[in-house]
Amino acid sequence: LGRYKMNAWYFSPLPKELLQNGNTVDILYVCEFTLKFFSRKEELIRFQAKHLATNQRHPPGNEIYRNGKLSMFEIDGFEE
Repeated sequence: LGRYKMNAWYFSPLPKELLQNGNTVDILYVCEFTLKFFSRKEELIRFQAKHLATNQRHPPGNEIYRNGKLSMFEIDGFEE
């Protein structure tokens, strides 16, 4: 799936529909192309198979910087 796994170092509230066992999520899966998040790996795989085949494979927003393999995107939360 992805190459990276990060530990959370602060509390971040999540929508109720993502919470497993009432109040926690052990692993939160994030689509690297759309930045949408899922509580189960299967949901992420199904989402990517269905939506990424037709959409562009990059994060939402406008690319504002590129240096080699590193790109930064500007996202307008109101529009995106």
